[in-house]
Amino acid sequence: MKIQIGERIYLNSDSQCYWITQEKEVKRGNNVGKLTEKRITGYFRNLTDLLSDIPERKIRECDAETMKELKGVVSSTESLVREIIDKLSHLNKELEIDEDTFPM
Repeated sequence: MKIQIGERIYLNSDSQCYWITQEKEVKRGNNVGKLTEKRITGYFRNLTDLLSDIPERKIRECDAETMKELKGVVSSTESLVREIIDKLSHLNKELEIDEDTFPM
């Protein structure tokens, strides 16, 4: 499965797991300006685990040097997770935001 869930963001799955990819523009080399698809999450056995990883990964990988910059990363990550949940809820009405799992 590969479903577009945001601008240049895709939910992917195979028979074993789920992961999210994002198209990004190549900035250097022979393919400058072309789009490439990069995995932005790990591989997870269910959607809840996948969605839980996004904020953790984004915060760990950010290069924020101030609390203000970190707050911006957290805010954009929350928006991304909510956007993904909104898209997925159209596919499965039983998928809801669990505030214990996704505190925002």
